[in-house]
Amino acid sequence: MQKLIITCNNNAQTGKTTALRGVYELLKEKGYECHNIKGPGMGPNYDVKAIFTINGMHVGIETMGDNTSSDVHQESLEDFLHSDCVIIITASRLRGETRANVREFYQMNGYLPIWMKHDFTLDEHLQPVLNRRYAERVVRFVEEWLCGAYQPC
Repeated sequence: MQKLIITCNNNAQTGKTTALRGVYELLKEKGYECHNIKGPGMGPNYDVKAIFTINGMHVGIETMGDNTSSDVHQESLEDFLHSDCVIIITASRLRGETRANVREFYQMNGYLPIWMKHDFTLDEHLQPVLNRRYAERVVRFVEEWLCGAYQPC
């Protein structure tokens, strides 16, 4: 099976971390087995790093993405590699070190990159709706990928 790295990418301060927390929460809601490596913390700004088991395969997710140093981000991606994650979900800005980390990671480790930019608005009441839709889109894609929906015959 082709391995994937799904990257939530956008500019700084556009809610990438919040959008990815929505993916984490939706995977939990669906009842997938979860091993938390970090978090979840408390309050509105927590980070999480976890590995879910879906259809017997490991899916790693981290919300810290572009909120850490480049070295920490790179090490975190390697942790998922060593945990046999067939899908990794992370964040990066549109350019810079974390984007370069993702590019280097997928090139060196045979992952197919999927850049899934999330929607953003300045309307605080609408953003949770957009984040939920992003989470649903990512989770649906992951589930379908792991069931072979997009695999060549």
